[in-house]
Amino acid sequence: MSVNYRSAAHIGAESHHYYRQLLAPTGVDRFFWATDEHILYRDTGAAWVKASVADHPDIDGAGPDDHHNKSHADTDHTAGFAAPTGGIDIGDAAAEGAGATHSRSDHQHQFSAPSAGYPLDVAAAEADGAATTPARSDHVHAHGSGYSPDAHHARSHDHSQAADGDTLTPATFNIPFAVTPAQTAEGEAVWDSDGDRLTVGTGAGRKTLVNGEDAPAGELGGTYDAPTVDATHSGSAHHNQVAGGNALTLTGDTLDFDGGAAPGGELGGTWAVPAVDATHSGSAHHAQDHGSADHSGAVLPGETNESFGAFYADMAEIVAPANPAASTRRVFVDSSDGKLKVRTSGGASVSLEEQGGGVTFGPPSGNIDIGDAQVEGVSGNATRADHQHVFTAPSAGYPLDVAAAEADGAATTPARSDHVHAHGSGYSPDAHHARSHDHSQAADGDTLTPATFNIPFAVTPAQTAEGQAVWDSDGDRLTVGNGSGRKTLVNGEDAPAGELGGTYDAPTVDATHSGSAHHNEDHAARHADGGADELAVQDLASDAATDGQVAKADGDGAVAFEDDTVVINFIIDGGGSAITAGSKGYVEIPFAIEIEGWTILGDQSGSIVVDVNRSTYAGFPTLTSIAGTELPTLSSAQKNQDLTLATWTTTIAAGDVLEFEVDSVATVQRVTVAIRGRKT
Repeated sequence: MSVNYRSAAHIGAESHHYYRQLLAPTGVDRFFWATDEHILYRDTGAAWVKASVADHPDIDGAGPDDHHNKSHADTDHTAGFAAPTGGIDIGDAAAEGAGATHSRSDHQHQFSAPSAGYPLDVAAAEADGAATTPARSDHVHAHGSGYSPDAHHARSHDHSQAADGDTLTPATFNIPFAVTPAQTAEGEAVWDSDGDRLTVGTGAGRKTLVNGEDAPAGELGGTYDAPTVDATHSGSAHHNQVAGGNALTLTGDTLDFDGGAAPGGELGGTWAVPAVDATHSGSAHHAQDHGSADHSGAVLPGETNESFGAFYADMAEIVAPANPAASTRRVFVDSSDGKLKVRTSGGASVSLEEQGGGVTFGPPSGNIDIGDAQVEGVSGNATRADHQHVFTAPSAGYPLDVAAAEADGAATTPARSDHVHAHGSGYSPDAHHARSHDHSQAADGDTLTPATFNIPFAVTPAQTAEGQAVWDSDGDRLTVGNGSGRKTLVNGEDAPAGELGGTYDAPTVDATHSGSAHHNEDHAARHADGGADELAVQDLASDAATDGQVAKADGDGAVAFEDDTVVINFIIDGGGSAITAGSKGYVEIPFAIEIEGWTILGDQSGSIVVDVNRSTYAGFPTLTSIAGTELPTLSSAQKNQDLTLATWTTTIAAGDVLEFEVDSVATVQRVTVAIRGRKT
């Protein structure tokens, strides 16, 4: 460097010398001025040290703030202050920061309005969220257009008017309906909109409940509420008419009717076509007034929202599930990090366990209102540019109740923009809206918890909407709208009116009823073999029976015995050529018959003679002819028949074997030999 040397003795003198470099220190109190550095050096005898500098940064061992303690005012700083660096999470503690860039201590952060899609739906429990966008602590959630009444919570609803004295609006609930119900889940109810009846799943199928005002079929008239017995019906000894078309089975001297399964009690037939048993009670029945306490009723599961009450749910870890449908969230525990997350329809997995962080610093003075724009401030007290404000939790009494319309509030206390409202203890499930709920299990297959719901009731139900149910509190029956009116369902434990006693589940016929006079004797014992009034099959018939005959309805209310005729067809085929002579095959006869004649049919006019041979099964293959001189024959003809056999051996035992053998043939290529007889 260029050095101007001047000794202490020469300071102030005019003479001076210039050197290209510093001389070695000699202990003489000498000074050197470095013209290129603008630094004055002093010789201490051991080293050259800085005695004075022109520029502040050339001072050794002194920082920018170490050489004085002057308080800076904003008038001292003409340059602008850059915006603070880094984001500040809501919920972070105050921190003084470490950045070297100064900013005024009364500066404030800008709080932008919550993003589109906010506020969030109401959840079952309070949560302060994790979003960094603040919202005012007194804002409320709006139901919004097209709001689904069950979208914001998962609690079961009490539809009982007796619950709090208020009337449910509307005072009905809707049962899912279908033209052809197909549900099978236990307790799942679907209204049959075609048959106007309620069906309830049994776990393997479904049961159909009858309507009290409907007319029963079979042998009952009137309605299910007041049934009457047809004048002519099965089960009594006052006539012996047999309905045409019934299947009859003859076993010995006993004739059994196959009338289908009985529904129980003293009714036979089926529920769709009931019949009164021949033996039934005829006593007077009680007229107990059944109250609601007498009817436990089957559980009709409703909509799918669930309430955990004072319990918790365990969730196992899984990999991130597939994206849910739009406007739907899917909660799961992520196996990748063990955190509870929410899966969105856009494919994002948002953790519910993340929190922000920061370092502590003294909070800036003054309040900062939410919604204020970011400003650099004018305070002379400087703070670091990466400091952050502490956001306190909302005050007691927050969150607010859900309101009818969205409002962002005016409070200056911030809350996270994805926080949700809690229902809270003693929350009335219908306090914030008056909309009907769909409690059908068919919605998504889940069971309502608790597994009950209360049906709206009225003294005089008047609903007509399809599937809309109202409990008749006066008559203790369920009514369901069918689009133009309503149907009334009967209770199985109720006592029917008219000429039936007992209950609908197990009805009995009154001692005095329309149609016929009855007795209460045991028909099976009375008419059995050896009974007081033994009944033989012949007693039902208009003529005597012979062995092998079958009983059939004669169309005049009685039974007639007729022969059981059979035909044994045997086809002989030449395969497109003239038939050749010889044995053509065997047939085993599984029943005993008496042969009465034969018929032979050819494919064309020609001649053929067929012998019929017989053997027992034990004697086979030795067979002998049974046709005598009346062999089935075509003589220049295409058909022939003999129904008055004189030389045949006509008796065939069960298990006998018949052989068909061609003695001679001309022209014909295919014939059918039919042996006619009757079973014996």
